[in-house]
Amino acid sequence: MKTAGPLRAPRMNALSNKCNRMEQSLQTIQSNSLIDNNMITSRFDRRFDDMEEQIKDLNTRFGHACGKLNYQNTLLENQKWEYSAYFPPDHYWVDSDASLAEAESFLKVIKKKTELIRYGQIGDGQIDLNEIEVDDYYISYDEAFLPHWEEFFTAIRQYQYYLKVITNDDESESVLMF
Repeated sequence: MKTAGPLRAPRMNALSNKCNRMEQSLQTIQSNSLIDNNMITSRFDRRFDDMEEQIKDLNTRFGHACGKLNYQNTLLENQKWEYSAYFPPDHYWVDSDASLAEAESFLKVIKKKTELIRYGQIGDGQIDLNEIEVDDYYISYDEAFLPHWEEFFTAIRQYQYYLKVITNDDESESVLMF
């Protein structure tokens, strides 16, 4: 049986030292790669967040552009639109609570405002019905007004869609001044 002789001990020490240096090098490489991985991950996360913001911005712009296109199509369709509410003849108002002058004033103004809204010509966001000439602060109720109110409020719904979609602002308010 052979035993390790004095010649083998230096070689074993050299190999042991070489192994220790290799382990230290490996640990250095591992810690550097962890640092590099953390830096890469951090950069990736920042880029991902930036791209996510860009995608949100593009989606907002796309939605805004689609809203504008839809509204423009609506305005094009409205070029063919005609005011369809019935105007009762003058003798209808004889038995009504509303006077002929008040009724004519109301119907004329409500038709004008409805057409302005429908044709997209109500630029400042205010719809002012104060032009209606009435003796008191109100006009008497009459069923003949209902079709005119329906036309008017359909136009307002369309305009409110414009305010929310085109201006991209869910907080928008249209001002109705009666």
